[in-house]
Amino acid sequence: MIRDKNIEYKYLHEFLPITAFNTFEGASGASTDATSGTELAEWSSLGVVGLEQQSVGNQARCMLPVPSYWDTANDIFVRVIWTDPSTETNTATYIVTYNELSFGAAPSLSNTALDTPIEADAHSGVANTLNATKWGKINADSINADYLIVDVEMDAQGGGLNPLTMGIEWAYLPKFTNGPQVNNQADPTDA
Repeated sequence: MIRDKNIEYKYLHEFLPITAFNTFEGASGASTDATSGTELAEWSSLGVVGLEQQSVGNQARCMLPVPSYWDTANDIFVRVIWTDPSTETNTATYIVTYNELSFGAAPSLSNTALDTPIEADAHSGVANTLNATKWGKINADSINADYLIVDVEMDAQGGGLNPLTMGIEWAYLPKFTNGPQVNNQADPTDA
């Protein structure tokens, strides 16, 4: 019989597109109009839509169930997938936070920061290339809820950039058996 301790699970990846988010807010409040700097726009002429986050404080928010196939007894990783139409090599900095929601419990009005925040990410300098930030991390056993509210906020950006946020990507160990899965994998570094 094969036991869990003999299986070396690899990180699975899951992409959540920005169009799956519930709200988009400019720095002054909920809005999706051109004056807020927070609106959906097409990526180049690819027919794919992203969120323009032109100003510091612009954010997108989504609510999702905590997938039963995530092993939350191990670290969960998240990064932002973005692009920019410019040829600038300046950086964009995103803040990702989350709020846990459980059935039958009053929601908290404050968000939790990632245990390892996402670092500033430099644009490649080539117009419309796909960029991925470094991975941020939620430590093992930190998620104990039925649902998450996740915010993706533009914290800082270098001059000449007009970041188009395409979505977020999760990396997690799959939950196949009772108890935590064996984790002998290095943290993901493919950003």
